[in-house]
Amino acid sequence: MRYLIASSIGLVAALAASSASFAQNTDSYDYDALGRLVNRCSATWDHGFRQSYALDSAENRTNVLASDEGRGLLPGGSFTSSDGRFTFTMQADGNLVLRGPSGVLWHTGTYDTSGAFLAFQGDGKLVVYKGDGTGAIWQSGSYSLCSRLIVQNDGNVVIYATSGQAIWATNTGGN
Repeated sequence: MRYLIASSIGLVAALAASSASFAQNTDSYDYDALGRLVNRCSATWDHGFRQSYALDSAENRTNVLASDEGRGLLPGGSFTSSDGRFTFTMQADGNLVLRGPSGVLWHTGTYDTSGAFLAFQGDGKLVVYKGDGTGAIWQSGSYSLCSRLIVQNDGNVVIYATSGQAIWATNTGGN
């Protein structure tokens, strides 16, 4: 098990213990320019949990938004851009497809893999798995714990690291 502890001035301390009975877990903390905690994320390779904090003018926490980072799509499921024009769909034939008003913009090419499903893992990888779960048939190649997957209104699907840096994209923006 590995713990990362970060201070508000950017110092990081790491503690590690080795044991076959524990999964690796990483906690990350994001602070604003005034040293206030604004995000906390705890993740393993396959699951993550994020808490975001809103502060009022007196620096009191006014809102805590918690989200489960272990998302995915079963066959027929989709993520949609906030304006509703773009859909990122896990088709029943096993192909992951991004569609916009003009038609198909991007796809994984993983046809004839009936029952395949999509997992957006806690380690930042977007993976299409065989229907029986025995192995990956496509993956984004990205890696960043506690990252976010967004179907943007410009037609691009992007995985962002906690730093805000894009670590993977369909490169279909501008539609």
